[in-house]
Amino acid sequence: MATFPKGVFDRLKNISKQDFIKALEKDGFMRDVESRQGAILVYWHPNGRRVTVHWHPKTGFGRDQLKKMLAAANWSTREDLVRVGIIKK
Repeated sequence: MATFPKGVFDRLKNISKQDFIKALEKDGFMRDVESRQGAILVYWHPNGRRVTVHWHPKTGFGRDQLKKMLAAANWSTREDLVRVGIIKK
């Protein structure tokens, strides 16, 4: 899994699910509407990457879940997170 510089993950742990999905879409991911099963949303990128988002509106992401989604999106550096708008410079 990705390791982030000190303080970066602390800013990520409170990200809303809506903001995470906006970042996915900004990076070119598209929602696969046919594969939705209950509270699971699947996003595909044209280059083959796939991110699964567990959608429970009143709960946040767990630490491990968020790390796995970041790794699946291939956002492994601070610059990646700034580029997609999850964190500010």
